[in-house]
Amino acid sequence: MGLVNDHTDEGTAISDTSPKLALLTLVQPVELQGAIQQLRQLCLVGYEPTSTLRIHDLTQIMIHESVEREGTQYYWFRVAMILACVAFRYIEDFSSYKCWAQCETLSPHIQSLTIWDDKYAIGSSELDRANIDIAEYWRSLGRYGEAAALLERVLARWNEVLGAEHPDTLGTVHNLTYAYEQLGQYTKAEELYGRALTGNENLFGPEHPDTLRAVHNLACLYLSQGRLNGAERFHGWALQRNVAWT
Repeated sequence: MGLVNDHTDEGTAISDTSPKLALLTLVQPVELQGAIQQLRQLCLVGYEPTSTLRIHDLTQIMIHESVEREGTQYYWFRVAMILACVAFRYIEDFSSYKCWAQCETLSPHIQSLTIWDDKYAIGSSELDRANIDIAEYWRSLGRYGEAAALLERVLARWNEVLGAEHPDTLGTVHNLTYAYEQLGQYTKAEELYGRALTGNENLFGPEHPDTLRAVHNLACLYLSQGRLNGAERFHGWALQRNVAWT
């Protein structure tokens, strides 16, 4: 079976970006189709109405035991991770209802791989980025608690791996803050907005768009709580730099 590896052009791994995209469509060898047909005849796999391949739980257990016995589980984890994450990157807008079917199809694969990643402490940055996208999808559905929990996991890893003031870490801080705000956890939101403001100001300077975005968000947070003095102070900061917020 042909496999994607670290030296493969990942952009060629996708042949269909429709809402019915499933991991099965990412690999095309004739041998794969023949193997699937044999497994279907034995009732070990089947197709869901969405054309997604469904593997019986017992078959999955047998495969897990086999790869662990052969010592190839990390290799196959890497293959599955690449397939899932590359497919996920082809989703155009995680917050748009037009893409929700694609998100719903692929996100369980990312979640399953994330559980495996946590269990064996692999630390895949590709999965971290995919989980940030899943959090955006969940926020668009109003699943703020689940989005916050997922972003907390990513933030904890990136604090350790990238550092507290890395741009990717600060971007995750901002995303998590928005989830907290939607949950009504304003104290946590204020703390993280302050961290984003300080971090971006140190990293990029006081007039950088990311810094001013944190200023604007803090002002809006204060305004939503009726804390008018704080809102006025931070809106004044933005206005002094001739920033027009929409």
